[in-house]
Amino acid sequence: MRSSLLRGLGIVALIPVILFAGKLVPVDRIDPKVEMPALMKITEAMEDTAQTIFPEFLGYTQHTIGMTYYDMQHNRTVGRNIALDDEGGLHFSWMRSPNALLNSRNIYYNYIDPMGNQLAGYEETGLRADYALFKSGYTTIDVHGCTPYIAYHQSNSAADDYHAQVVWDAASIESECGFHGGFSEATPDPQDVPFPECPDEISDMLDIWPVISVSEYDGDVHIVTTTSNGELPDTVDCGGVDIPVKSYAMYHHANVDYSGSSSMGFEDPGVVLHEEGEISSDIATASTRDEVAVAFIHQGEYECGWVDARNIVLMRSSDDGVSWDTTYITDNGPDFREDPLDTFFYGLYFLDIDSASTPWDSTVFWGVDTFVLFTRPYGGLNVFYDNDDNVHVIWTESTNSPDSCRGDIATFYAKSTINHWSEETGEESLVTDAFPARGAPWPGGDNDNPRYFYSSYAPNTAVGPDGTLYCIWQQTYGELWWWYAMAEEDSLDIVYYDRSTEGFANNEIFLSYSEDNGATWVGPLDVSNTYTPLCDHANCRSELDPTIAKKADDFIHLVWIDDQDAGLGIQEYGEITENPVKYAKIPTDIVRECADAMDMVTHHLEPIYPDSTIQHPFNPDSILSGVKENHPNAPTGFDLHQNYPNPFNATTMLSFDIIEAGNYILELYDISGKLVSVVHNGELGRGNHNLVWNAVDEKGKKIPSGTYLFRLRDEKGNYTTRTMTLVK
Repeated sequence: MRSSLLRGLGIVALIPVILFAGKLVPVDRIDPKVEMPALMKITEAMEDTAQTIFPEFLGYTQHTIGMTYYDMQHNRTVGRNIALDDEGGLHFSWMRSPNALLNSRNIYYNYIDPMGNQLAGYEETGLRADYALFKSGYTTIDVHGCTPYIAYHQSNSAADDYHAQVVWDAASIESECGFHGGFSEATPDPQDVPFPECPDEISDMLDIWPVISVSEYDGDVHIVTTTSNGELPDTVDCGGVDIPVKSYAMYHHANVDYSGSSSMGFEDPGVVLHEEGEISSDIATASTRDEVAVAFIHQGEYECGWVDARNIVLMRSSDDGVSWDTTYITDNGPDFREDPLDTFFYGLYFLDIDSASTPWDSTVFWGVDTFVLFTRPYGGLNVFYDNDDNVHVIWTESTNSPDSCRGDIATFYAKSTINHWSEETGEESLVTDAFPARGAPWPGGDNDNPRYFYSSYAPNTAVGPDGTLYCIWQQTYGELWWWYAMAEEDSLDIVYYDRSTEGFANNEIFLSYSEDNGATWVGPLDVSNTYTPLCDHANCRSELDPTIAKKADDFIHLVWIDDQDAGLGIQEYGEITENPVKYAKIPTDIVRECADAMDMVTHHLEPIYPDSTIQHPFNPDSILSGVKENHPNAPTGFDLHQNYPNPFNATTMLSFDIIEAGNYILELYDISGKLVSVVHNGELGRGNHNLVWNAVDEKGKKIPSGTYLFRLRDEKGNYTTRTMTLVK
């Protein structure tokens, strides 16, 4: 089954492959340390022949559901712009501007029925869903039954009177799902909340950027918002004392009447939850009990850099917001220099800034060295419940330099991780690590003065009926970037550099999945693969603000803005274009098969953080590539062979030769470095040995699909490691 699936995508073998001189070459025939430099040189002449291994969206159709000149849909946390209902219908919302002046914007909606038909009369355009008299924007969507609920913020005049609002498709309730698109506003709408430290001076904070979740349990509507202080001073005089004006995460709750004369109103006053560090709040509701969860990034007090004391905060309520339990998922102190620091073993671009010059008047360096770094939450998060109603949080962590206190090295490096936390275990895991690669220009930079951006951000997760978790995120550069990530300095403009002619990076949609509730992750896979290197205006393919329906069935369901000119038009980066709003569904078995293949390739690269608190079992002087590790203590008394078959399903043969009799241990680890099983521990004589492993852990429990490491070591500390892939 696995072979036929990949073959159907135009992939001729299960072995991961690299494009080498215009041909696909199995990875296990390449010694990356020896042959990568030659590969880099070859790519300089490949502008007409370079191809990605997987086709766009793995070969599945992309549907246009609308258009917009607003390419950027969100700030940081993205919420969701797609929802799968109980009937199999799909609902979409987005922010649309009808012209390149961007002087108006509204909320638009479209629907695809279970047969694949779009909303009659609004195919590829959608219909307007809001009633704002001036502007509306920054929308998210959820469903209850077959009824969509859309949250956004709006203003009814040019004056700064923005506030959150929710509309719901009352027509779908009253017609018992026979009609979609008859929206009504919540009455009353979410109520303004005074500034908690000084309510007399600031009676109504701007309460905007709403994210919505509708409870499957009782149908209530819950939204979380972030306050905006854009029109306020840094401090206010409150009874003769200057009080700093802060941003807060806010919560609102509404009851819905699901009778024939449906109605919805936010009768309850809004609740100030917690100080918030950026526009990061997300919200989710349990399906089997009355519980709502809100997560966000909190910016605490700091000693040096402003990222020092950033933490993930989770708050939960079982009484519609009257009382809350708070969990601090991360515990970063006010001075990062007191915390254990990670070590970075590979060079990348960094900015050596003269504090007397302008911030981006800098010199770019590239080299291999060891740097001390730290990571902190930044760039959006996602909170969700799994099928057992355990809550999860996934977020981005940026890479930062401790020397930023001196002001002579830029705070941000070009790589980031995506981290996961589960209520069930209370532990963190890595969805994706950062790998050695050049820094990527962020929209706003150019060749002479690049601005650097962490490459993985705004994660969004779906849960399948079998409990599989599918996490997507937005990332600069795609599949070919991975193959050619170690290019030398003089090859800046070779074909793999997936950016516009103006120097703005194209974005891709990446995915990893987990079959063990987030303990381990397989991937990452570039799902979109819309490879348009050095693209001209209106000819780029840059996927912005992708979101995934929170439920997967036999498919994952994606929606995104297909930006035709890399950059962010709303931020005046790149040219402004009218861009399609796109939708695609991809079978989950295809996604897993392709992610499995990419996972085998990805772990040939050395992760940036082998000494981080989330441990990786990699030696910084070695590369795991399906052949023996090369390290100073390479064994001479034994020889470990590749398991057979590989990939395997239920059992696999572990074969090795013992040259010098003695005590030997054969053990298996998952990719996070956790010991899975000790297959053998004891004396072995000379000769060939074959051991069968039946894919169980130390307790005899079957382990999930994924990439595993098996290591043979002797009593002197010498060892050899190989990788294997379990596919179920």
